[in-house]
Amino acid sequence: MEEDYGNLTKVKEILKQGIHFNPLNENLIIKFLRVEEKFGRIEESRRILSKLKNCSLDKSWKLYLEGALLEAKLGNPKSAQRVFKMLLKNLEMQGNVYLEYAKFEENMGNLLGALKISYEGLSKNIRFSNLWGYFMRICERIVEKIDYIPLDNYLSLANDCLPKDMLWKIYLEIAGVAERKNDYYRSKNFITKAILSCPENVKWKCFVLGARMELKDQCHTKARKIINKFIENANEKQKYHLLIESSKISEYLGDLNSAIAYFEDTKDYMRAEWKVYLEYIHMLTRNNKFEQAYQVAKESLYHHNLAGRLWASLIQLKHISGFQSPGTDAYKIFLIAINEVPKSGEVWCEGARICLNPHSDRFDINKAKQFLNFAIYFTPQYGDSFVEAIRLYLLLGDKKELANLKKVILFLTVLIW
Repeated sequence: MEEDYGNLTKVKEILKQGIHFNPLNENLIIKFLRVEEKFGRIEESRRILSKLKNCSLDKSWKLYLEGALLEAKLGNPKSAQRVFKMLLKNLEMQGNVYLEYAKFEENMGNLLGALKISYEGLSKNIRFSNLWGYFMRICERIVEKIDYIPLDNYLSLANDCLPKDMLWKIYLEIAGVAERKNDYYRSKNFITKAILSCPENVKWKCFVLGARMELKDQCHTKARKIINKFIENANEKQKYHLLIESSKISEYLGDLNSAIAYFEDTKDYMRAEWKVYLEYIHMLTRNNKFEQAYQVAKESLYHHNLAGRLWASLIQLKHISGFQSPGTDAYKIFLIAINEVPKSGEVWCEGARICLNPHSDRFDINKAKQFLNFAIYFTPQYGDSFVEAIRLYLLLGDKKELANLKKVILFLTVLIW
């Protein structure tokens, strides 16, 4: 509750009290580390983690890993490295530690180090499919003109080590490599292999990728056939993803009326899925149909009033169309939205945009800064808030904050990827 109201100092006090009575509670400690990060000081986090040295590493390794990532985010790479090395020395069979350490080294610009760590991790965690995928991506980055011989070797090894229901991820990774080399035939071949080996509940993802590959190869009819064929056999949860893809194909081919018709059918068929409305709004906005998009956004909130991204879309569309008072009408919707979804970073970001607009009657740099802090705190995985924060610090001429922000962005980019 205190976090919702932005009282981070109070949040920190409550968490400290909770940790006092529950010193090994993983959720409390991780939450405290993330709150401490917002203050840019981690002395207390270090003290809390130091008390774990008498605790079994098998039970506390996730906390140490979180501490290492925290050190890295705040510009202490040597401290982070020490923690990573300590974890690897004692937990060599834990694939997640290798994966996070490799991502850290990649973020530091040490691609060869990342490759070495991921390779070592694979040699000891041969069945960890996420590490296989990362290893192939880092190989591709290091060798600009990578040929298929090493990839075929790794695939052969993966075939021997991984169960069939995990191999599909590797096939998709190689399909991605082939696509980036414009080798569409080979990419389609591996997508087909992924479809044949993946679990039923994720088959639709492979079909979508296959359809997009056909579009990229200018095989429009095939793309439609792939989607329509799977729609016939898809279950209720999968069907709306495929219907949305059908509308995107129509939009890509310039048939806007068919795209709208597909979305109208999908919206009526899957009213309980808020993402259908969001995709519909985005499609209309891309094609400059702002008034129609605004009406769809209003309708969506009758059914999904707790979806922050729908509220953010409504605010954005009102901001775009507010010619007479650009800002006031959008700001009114923003105030309603933060009462409905106070933890939505997207909504806070739209509020910041209103306050950053020099043509808006709500132009206020200080409020924009406050709103962006909330946006980045609640949803650091989205880039919009960071883009607006860069604009803000450029306007203020604050080079120090801009430099710190760029470090955080670089780290989060690799971490999320």
